[in-house]
Amino acid sequence: METCTLQIRAKLNLVLNIDGVYPDGYHRLDMLNASVNLADTVTLRPAARNAARMDGIPCTADNTIVRALNALSEQTGAHFDVAVVKRIPMCAGMGGSSADAAGVLLGANRLLGLPAAQLERIALDVGADCPYMLYGGYMRVRGRGEILNRIDGMPQLHVLVAQLCAGASTAAVYRAYDGQPSAARMEIETACAQIARGRAGYFNALQDAAIGLCPQIGVALQEMSARTPHAFMTGSGSAVVGVFDTLAAARQAGQSWRAGGKLYALSTCDCGAAFCETVEDGM
Repeated sequence: METCTLQIRAKLNLVLNIDGVYPDGYHRLDMLNASVNLADTVTLRPAARNAARMDGIPCTADNTIVRALNALSEQTGAHFDVAVVKRIPMCAGMGGSSADAAGVLLGANRLLGLPAAQLERIALDVGADCPYMLYGGYMRVRGRGEILNRIDGMPQLHVLVAQLCAGASTAAVYRAYDGQPSAARMEIETACAQIARGRAGYFNALQDAAIGLCPQIGVALQEMSARTPHAFMTGSGSAVVGVFDTLAAARQAGQSWRAGGKLYALSTCDCGAAFCETVEDGM
């Protein structure tokens, strides 16, 4: 029986704009995303029925992995057994849940040979970050998350990521933003030009709303801003990011960190997934 294993990488929102709300309540997004070299490992094999475990613990029905599996079964009739080893922190704004779902879809695609458009439709039903996670790298992501445009020629960034708390739910952060919406935005073209020149092209429209719900995000931003002028929150939180000239400088900043929490010194990378060898496991 074939087993497919891949690593699916975390993402950072270097820019997150909100350009309004659709009639069904979903927000219209315009984002600049990048992948970083922190990855979950997803292993799947064909099975008689769907099953999923995360670090050995069975996943609940609302887990994005289970939702991706069920959507695949509805459209293809195939079922899989999935095991995930987590490294991407949860509730961080780094796409951990979407990464795992995308890993399931990419692994199933390797075994079944599904059209890319079908994978993208399933991914969007699972979550706004999931279509991007199928590809990764530097990309402009718009709409609900379904409009994807790769951006070439961007530099490799070296970052320190800090997470002091779990933060509020994504839905709660968006509700808080909707209570005090802002017209502020960072044009993606401007951001790309500034980042390429080593300047501050980073922006997150949800940052103030998230700090209002979770003041520890503000503490982390203050701590990060003492080390680099390029500090911002990713996603709806709760992780904050600082950009440094080198990976060694990011690691050094982490060594002097006083606020506690989880710290990751990382670099951006060109794609979001890396397949291991697909093997016959004899089962």
